[in-house]
Amino acid sequence: LSLYCSSADELSRSRVERSWALSLLKDGCVDEFCYKIIAQHHIPELLMSSFDTLIGQPESEREMCLTLDVLKTFVTSTGSRASDLVCRQGILAWLYGIISWRSVASAMPGQTMRIKYLNLIAAVVTSLRNLDKENNVVFYEQSSLTQVVAKVRDARCHDEEKEGEGVKLHGVADELIMLINSLQVELKI
Repeated sequence: LSLYCSSADELSRSRVERSWALSLLKDGCVDEFCYKIIAQHHIPELLMSSFDTLIGQPESEREMCLTLDVLKTFVTSTGSRASDLVCRQGILAWLYGIISWRSVASAMPGQTMRIKYLNLIAAVVTSLRNLDKENNVVFYEQSSLTQVVAKVRDARCHDEEKEGEGVKLHGVADELIMLINSLQVELKI
């Protein structure tokens, strides 16, 4: 945590230390017990709140992608603790908030970041499906998430010359919309 909150004088050194800390979190969170320790230190909240400060800084795109990867690792490796990210941390509302009032191009200039963003939403929605019924998780964000996914899918990108990436983005987005809608039906919302 202290490396992520680096107080180094040089900006480049701070970025290196944050990237190293994010890589450590991504590789180190292997089960719900690891996540419990991570959550006790408020790391999910710190990552989500610091993500907004990176938006609009082209040199921070790598760090933003790594942050999305870390959050996806938290969701996929925590088992039943994923409900903490959904219910207590509000990850679905946070995901919606990143794009809801900004243009997609300013929040996520590259296709790779957009795909990572959509994959994180897919991981969260899939974890909702797998949560025990006793957690009483309610999926209220269905329509807003579908709108955000469609907004990301339909936005033009500065690196659209990578034709394969654009096709992949559309495929991921369309599959995610179907997943969100199927979860709505399963949960009878």
